[in-house]
Amino acid sequence: FCQPGAEGSLSIWSQYNQCDGGFENAGTLNLVNGISGSEPSRTVISEGCSDHGSAELWAINGGNHGPSFNSNFRRELVDWLLEHRRSSPDQCPIDLNDDGTVDGSDLSMMLAEWGNEVDAYDLDGDGTVGSADLGLLFAAWGDCSN
Repeated sequence: FCQPGAEGSLSIWSQYNQCDGGFENAGTLNLVNGISGSEPSRTVISEGCSDHGSAELWAINGGNHGPSFNSNFRRELVDWLLEHRRSSPDQCPIDLNDDGTVDGSDLSMMLAEWGNEVDAYDLDGDGTVGSADLGLLFAAWGDCSN
């Protein structure tokens, strides 16, 4: 079971969001403990994307897949999620338990089906509950009435 990797995922998301611009270096972020000098970098594509879409790669240079995030990470992530909130004709298409909010309950339900072929949790329609579905869930995070 192969995954596309970070750069491949960035390309897939830029296509999904119908972006037609190029990738831009958006600077660095101070997010990880124990990495001196080479902080995580941001690569962004936002030109020509549909419905305020974009794709971003936050790369941890000199780090590993299990970083020790500092206190800035939570703030940066929440700010990004709020800035990239999307509207939908369906009041809340990703509210998996129909309680009016996309939150930890929906996340738990999705993670319980991780790697399985369950249509209700396969939000991107690729046949398997996986990382792209998780990204869609996070993109819809919050109260559905907003």
